[in-house]
Amino acid sequence: GAVALAISTLGFAGAANAANECTAGVAPAAGATVICTTANYNPANGDIVYSNVDGLTLQLNDPALNVSSATTAVAATGAATSTTPITINATSFGTITTSGASAHGLYSNIINAASSGIATALLTGGDVVTAGASAYGLYATTSGLGDTLAQMDGGTVTTGGATARGLLSVISNAASTATATVLMKEGLIRVTGSESRGIAASASGSGAAVALMDGGQIIGAADTVRAIKASSDDTSGTVAVTALLTAGDVQLSGANLVGIYGETLGNGDALAQIDGGKVTLNTTSGYGYGLLAANGVASNTGDVKVLMTGGEVETSGGTAALLADQFGLGDALAQMDGGTVKTAGSSAIGLSSNINNASSTAASTSTMTSGTVTTSGHGVHSLTSGTGLATATVAGDAVVNAGGVGADGIRTTISQAAATYAVAVDGTASVTGGFGTGAGIHTVSVAGSTGTVTVGANAVVDGSRGAAGIVDDAGNTTMAINGKLLGGISAGAGDDVANLNAGSTITGSVAMGDGSDVVRIASGA
Repeated sequence: GAVALAISTLGFAGAANAANECTAGVAPAAGATVICTTANYNPANGDIVYSNVDGLTLQLNDPALNVSSATTAVAATGAATSTTPITINATSFGTITTSGASAHGLYSNIINAASSGIATALLTGGDVVTAGASAYGLYATTSGLGDTLAQMDGGTVTTGGATARGLLSVISNAASTATATVLMKEGLIRVTGSESRGIAASASGSGAAVALMDGGQIIGAADTVRAIKASSDDTSGTVAVTALLTAGDVQLSGANLVGIYGETLGNGDALAQIDGGKVTLNTTSGYGYGLLAANGVASNTGDVKVLMTGGEVETSGGTAALLADQFGLGDALAQMDGGTVKTAGSSAIGLSSNINNASSTAASTSTMTSGTVTTSGHGVHSLTSGTGLATATVAGDAVVNAGGVGADGIRTTISQAAATYAVAVDGTASVTGGFGTGAGIHTVSVAGSTGTVTVGANAVVDGSRGAAGIVDDAGNTTMAINGKLLGGISAGAGDDVANLNAGSTITGSVAMGDGSDVVRIASGA
């Protein structure tokens, strides 16, 4: 769920904690640039703190510079009336270490609600280590109207406490239209406390929250860790949240894990996307999602989307590699246009779009145009608990191989008669179902519902090692077979139609079940 973050000035108590440490105790002029080196910083002072400033650029630029503190180590906070930017630029230093709870490494903070200044925390080189609970490596935050940016271009960040963050960017103003951004280009982030995040961005209002990893590595070894997360917990806002991996490596181990997570509790859209790089999850218990986009409020209308255009997602245990999880009234879309997905575990689905709201009329859509999905659970799944359309499409040169017992290559699931369902396999796509009760295509439906299944002329659906090529439950299903269907048809109690068109190839039996059924066999089928 979204984490409520207290945005306030921090208490820097303790005799060793002076102020304005790199300027001999003198407050800097408005908009000044202060460069901290071993020549002007005394380690006996502990932290480096600039409070109540009217804009400041604070630079750490000395590879021999080390800062150790029980509280936040390096901080710059704007004055209550200041409207100018606050920037911390850690270009070169040795090690920054903090030991206490909420003791951050680099902390850039704007507190004026009317300020449009940008809060920035930037790490280029050096090591940041925090040990306490809720202690963040880099933290850029505003209560104002401007953007925030926490950026890592190199170095390392290590957090050891629960609910810690490697990089965090936060906007906490419901009137904001700005963007909270966290960007990782290079370096290493390691989190070892429960409920921790590698990189995270959160915003209120009507702007955006963006968490982008474009290189480097995030390693998490604890329960309930999220590697890349963008979120909004403003239930009345319209913040668009985007969590994106374009390059780099994510490795998580523990219970209840998420690699790339876009979450909204408002009316904005949520997107979790991978264009490159790799996500590896070793889920020891509970849930595990490579990519997850979620809307958690039943009355809200934001859409959720997971998108894979390249890269790799590999999960061991867990629930799904890609999941668009909708509890509100918006659409759910799981889309794969390239890349490779591998899941291990009997319930581990490749990609799934879920609408979990009985009042929803929205569309649940899972579509695959390219790439490879290899699973122990279902390959491609679309579910709605509402009355909208559940669609599952595998097209192009996509390949789906669901290798587990009871695993379906494609599955649609509806629970209301007013809902509809549609399955299509087209292009040169290949879909293979699992063993036992597994099917190439399975339409899970109820009496009175209607749906369609289409197999294109050059497509292959193979259910021969399981129950059937197509298993249809109680709905009224119209099937058009133009390509190759291995394992036959096993239909249920609905009024079903099977059109075995010219050029199609079918092996196994065609059992239409109960109801008023029709089988049409074209010449040349």
